[in-house]
Amino acid sequence: MSNGWNQRLAYPDTTLVLGSSSGIAKVGSADAVSLKVFPNPFEGRTESLLQVSEDGEVNIRLLRVNGSVMSEYSGFLQAGVYMLNISSAEPQVVFLSVATRSGRSLAKMVNKVAGGSDRIVVAPTNMLASRQSVKAVAAGPFGIGDQMRYTAVSMSGGERNLSTPVVQSQTASGLVTLAFVIPTSIEWIDLGLPSGLLWYSVNLGATNPEGYGDYYAWGETSTKSNYNWITYVYSNNSSNQLTKYCNNSSYGCNGFTDNLTTLQSSDDAATVVLGGEARIPTKAEWQELLDNTTAEWTTVNNVYGRKFTASNGNRLFLPAAGYRYGSELYDAGEYGGYWSSSLDESYPGSAWNIGFYSGSQGVSSYGRRSYGFSVRAVRSKN
Repeated sequence: MSNGWNQRLAYPDTTLVLGSSSGIAKVGSADAVSLKVFPNPFEGRTESLLQVSEDGEVNIRLLRVNGSVMSEYSGFLQAGVYMLNISSAEPQVVFLSVATRSGRSLAKMVNKVAGGSDRIVVAPTNMLASRQSVKAVAAGPFGIGDQMRYTAVSMSGGERNLSTPVVQSQTASGLVTLAFVIPTSIEWIDLGLPSGLLWYSVNLGATNPEGYGDYYAWGETSTKSNYNWITYVYSNNSSNQLTKYCNNSSYGCNGFTDNLTTLQSSDDAATVVLGGEARIPTKAEWQELLDNTTAEWTTVNNVYGRKFTASNGNRLFLPAAGYRYGSELYDAGEYGGYWSSSLDESYPGSAWNIGFYSGSQGVSSYGRRSYGFSVRAVRSKN
């Protein structure tokens, strides 16, 4: 990624030796219980892949340094790989403890910012708990600190499916484990729309339809801890000091205009994160969804949101994930705000989005570009 170099690995090759400066290798193994936490350190929330090798009772605890329990899950899990969604309310060192009848695993984690609550949510994945072989397959001239981007690919029914990319900095020599979650073909939903668009079944950054996922400012492709005009990438600290996507000199920095009114692919979070033809829908494409489906306020696994049912019987669920302003999350469980790729040409400090509550929905330009809204991807049929 940093040096424009790439290498393709064919399963079951699972180790990549990267050049002279670090010798990073990936080693796979299947113990009785295995934990992979990413990212770590984290900001308020993180995820962990839990691999369980046999059916049985599992106890999962989030612990403080003094051993007190912050959150706990106990229940029966079948052998497989599970996604743990973890959040911590305060900046602190915490421990993730997992115990089964066959083994125990403990992971140390560091939370750097205040989060919403202390909790653990367990969700299944479509990954199998299996032992993988280890091979050194390639070398490349990388240095410590280079940004590396890894994407796993699977084939199902002749369809090519990409994992959510893993992006991390190369560190000094050592072992690095990469954990991929690969969506299945059902995660692109055909609603029979006139345009033929397919809709992604989860929010960007989520692993299930009800997951809130990540929040993005309009035109930004990475998450952050504070959402305001000072941290916004395309302004000089103010809504009337825009440096990109501005069609009115009154709102441009020093009278700047570029007349760009639709996100370029390099500024489209869906394209950058998912790759391929994935992108954020336009204002018109959101309206097409509303015009050609029946919507209802409902819950999925106790998460509120809107379900859109098409005439072909297929459904799309959008959780009411709220929105981020400053360092806070607002209206989660009550409001859903999802970006379009279309600028509000009447006021370029805003962009069009879909917003909904329990009793209303619609496409509006309520959202200031600096807000952190959810992202739901679309793509054309292949």
